[in-house]
Amino acid sequence: MHRDHLTETDLRVFLEADHGEIGNRLLLHVLASCPECRANCGDVLDLYEAGKIDLRFCDLDLDLARSRAEAPHLREKLGALPAARRLRAVRGRAPFRSWGLAELLCRESERVAPQDAAEALSLARVAVSVAEALQPGEPCELAWLLELRGFALAHRGNAERALGRFVAAEKSFRSAVETFERGEQEVGDDPLGYKAPLLAMLASLRTGQRRYPEALELLAAAEASDLEERFRGRFEAAKATIFRATGRFDEARVALQAAERSLGVTTDPRLALVVRHNLLVLLADLRRFEEALALLPSVRELAAEVGGEFDRLRLRWAEARIRAGLLDPNAPLIFREVRDAFASRGVPYESALATLELAGVLAESGEEAAAVEHLREALPILRAEQADGDVLAVWALFDSILNGAAEKLDSISSAARFLRLQRETPALRFEADLS
Repeated sequence: MHRDHLTETDLRVFLEADHGEIGNRLLLHVLASCPECRANCGDVLDLYEAGKIDLRFCDLDLDLARSRAEAPHLREKLGALPAARRLRAVRGRAPFRSWGLAELLCRESERVAPQDAAEALSLARVAVSVAEALQPGEPCELAWLLELRGFALAHRGNAERALGRFVAAEKSFRSAVETFERGEQEVGDDPLGYKAPLLAMLASLRTGQRRYPEALELLAAAEASDLEERFRGRFEAAKATIFRATGRFDEARVALQAAERSLGVTTDPRLALVVRHNLLVLLADLRRFEEALALLPSVRELAAEVGGEFDRLRLRWAEARIRAGLLDPNAPLIFREVRDAFASRGVPYESALATLELAGVLAESGEEAAAVEHLREALPILRAEQADGDVLAVWALFDSILNGAAEKLDSISSAARFLRLQRETPALRFEADLS
């Protein structure tokens, strides 16, 4: 017997018999104690020690864990192929027909969507192709496979939303929900943990469509599905976006603070940056400048670690507003820096907004001629944006200033704030909210 060691076939037979936690503990003990057994099946012990499986694992759990462990290597091989060949490669046979690869591509698509929506869509399309290429039993039954396919389709819809293609996104999400629910009817619960993030992504689409009550309902359903509260910070951040869009700024602040409390920077640093940055900006918009200034160093540090160029530039812009609110004499210098940075990067509207905010600061400090000059510089670019009735009221104000109504110069800052917020807060009204 001392010459008999575990083989992969033995392992399969053992796991299919389902010896429970006690049997699995003994299996892990054998793998830890016997070098020959570990040489044959030692990845099981490695996966357990890495927290990828627990003591209740079965053969399906092991197959999924192995697929997920192999996924980063497959992703690297896929990335080495020309973009035009990737879809064709994953539609073929091994090695790219991988459950773990489909999940990894989904996660990567969602991660890059805020910065590069086109790349997010490319990744999601490959994820959909991988999921569609998988067959029942590779390694999961059809019902679970349908949930994976719905999950991948939702990521395609999420990337389309990030690109502003709302019609295509609606179609993708309709297919995603229908496919996922077909699997859910047989599975009965959510063993793969896909439902909560799927609903949250659909809520983001509804938010973009300004269907805010539906978005909040979807987030509530997502929270109910997230029994381990893995996504609580994400949901609170999403609710804050809706509250801000509907002009409920104090509720948005409370939601962002709840999101911050539930986040661990080490677990999702990108989301932590978004939450803290949004909280800082909201505090500044609520004129709670001292609180915003106290938060600034931690946000700056996080932006340096995980943020992109525009993350850091928008943070600098927020700092300019904070320092202007605190009457810091350096505020005009920072506004000029931000204005020039946006202009050099081909973002004229944001550059014009920063110019307008600079004009407001100069007007409030008594530099009327310079304020009018900057207003005249920014106005043509700002007017190129599509305007509603409230924005037209801002143009009328600016025209009166340019025609000599110096007594209205002090209104430039309020108008600048309105124009900056109006795209994110459609409920905002110029005279009612900012007079």
